[in-house]
Amino acid sequence: MRIAPGSADAVAVEDAAGAERRPSWKRPRTIGLALVALVLIGVVGLAAAQASGLVSIVPADLLQTTGQSSAPASGDDGRGAGDESKQEALRAEEDASGEAETEETGLDAPPDDEPPVADGADSPSGGSADGSDSGASAPAAAPAPEPDPAPAPAPEPAPAPAPATITVSVYVDSSRAASYGYSSCLASASVTVPQGATVYDALAATGVSVGGSSSYVSSIGGLAEFSCGANSGWLYYVNGYSPGYGPGSYALSGGESITWVYTLDLGADV
Repeated sequence: MRIAPGSADAVAVEDAAGAERRPSWKRPRTIGLALVALVLIGVVGLAAAQASGLVSIVPADLLQTTGQSSAPASGDDGRGAGDESKQEALRAEEDASGEAETEETGLDAPPDDEPPVADGADSPSGGSADGSDSGASAPAAAPAPEPDPAPAPAPEPAPAPAPATITVSVYVDSSRAASYGYSSCLASASVTVPQGATVYDALAATGVSVGGSSSYVSSIGGLAEFSCGANSGWLYYVNGYSPGYGPGSYALSGGESITWVYTLDLGADV
């Protein structure tokens, strides 16, 4: 059968003959299969890279679960390990500088967690930050009355000092009146009298009866002047010496020997 040139059948026959004459790798079917194979190889390679973590095609937010998306993963917040180390070093330097300033000024640094007080805000004590009261402050509690101090005990009275005393000896000699019936000795004693006592006081301290006064003794033990004559009477001597004045005026110092003598002749017989 002969096909006329230029007809449809002739064209088809020529195309088929041309296709048979082309190399197999230039045929459309072969090219399509090769493209499909390349796509499959690319997809498999990307999947393997995704699984090994070398390549991330899908955003990490889509792969995270609801619980994982709420907490940021370590290293995904835009800061690397190096950035965190730098920030920690900066914080340490700031803390060190703040402590140095506190030591130089002598003031305590405010705590880090204490919130700053804004201008005009009420202070904890009820006043504003600048010291002025923003409202009526509570009245201050009245101080508790101090207890009355216990009364001091009254000091014990100092004992009165014992009066100083002296000791003297007293002898009353009436031997010259013995012939008239009187005793030869009316008194003989060692007496203790206050310091400053007189001869008259020492005579009275013996306990013998004394007549007259401290200026002039008129009788001792019942033997009076003029009982044995017109010139009879009493004289006194201190340590063998006659003072020449009344016994109430002679002050004793202690240790003296006092002698009272009854005379019959105004002392000429003594």
